Amino acid sequence: MPNKGLQKLRESIDLTLNQPGAYFQLEILATGISSSSHGIADFQNVSSTSKDSFRFPTSEPEEGQVDNNEIISLFHQGEIFHLLEVDGGEKEWTAFETGDTGWGSSTLAPLFWLQGVDQVKPLGTSRYQLSINMQRYISEQPTSDARAQAKKSLENNMVGLSTQILSCEVKCDPRGRIEWLSVIMPIDNSPEIPVSLEGEEEVQPTKKTISLSFIDHPPSIPKPDANFRYSTMEFINSAVEQDKLDLPTREKD
Repeated sequence: MPNKGLQKLRESIDLTLNQPGAYFQLEILATGISSSSHGIADFQNVSSTSKDSFRFPTSEPEEGQVDNNEIISLFHQGEIFHLLEVDGGEKEWTAFETGDTGWGSSTLAPLFWLQGVDQVKPLGTSRYQLSINMQRYISEQPTSDARAQAKKSLENNMVGLSTQILSCEVKCDPRGRIEWLSVIMPIDNSPEIPVSLEGEEEVQPTKKTISLSFIDHPPSIPKPDANFRYSTMEFINSAVEQDKLDLPTREKD
């Protein structure tokens, strides 16, 4: 039987995930890149939209950083849409199909990973340190198909993620809803990911932080018509293979 702290937090998680929707801010800090997203999510219809900004540090620290790269993104029941410029022309919606119908492939996935919490340490009246057992998260899914899809989405995100235990911190609002969370991702040691070359920045764990401001009614987020469609995994695998081809050139430089 779970202790009172764990039971209370699970009630907060259920309350949070059953809200109509929320404005959100997502910050990702990773080796070689940082990003921020500002948007709105419809928790009832599994959709969200945001403006995403990416920042890449330059190779010469004294020059600071390059300008932001911004895109408009939309997530709808497992499909990821980006408003992108095509062949130097006007921007058009491009869809990436994940094969997932839930939140597992979205940028807000860490919020739903909280279903796998198995240890809680109170840090105050509304703040908690958590351990998220990803195998428990998978087992919490309602059907065998959903469990299989949850595992697949985690492995697509990072090889081995479906068996990891993640460190996370959350803060609850006065109504008991989780309004802030920060999760530390493990370092991806997949053989498909090229190792750092001499002189490159050492890879550090990625930190993802989500802030939420809840709303009383589900927002209207129309699904766009996309002129271009791709399989997400085929796109990622193609990028990885291209990076492998570029590796010898980078080593010479």
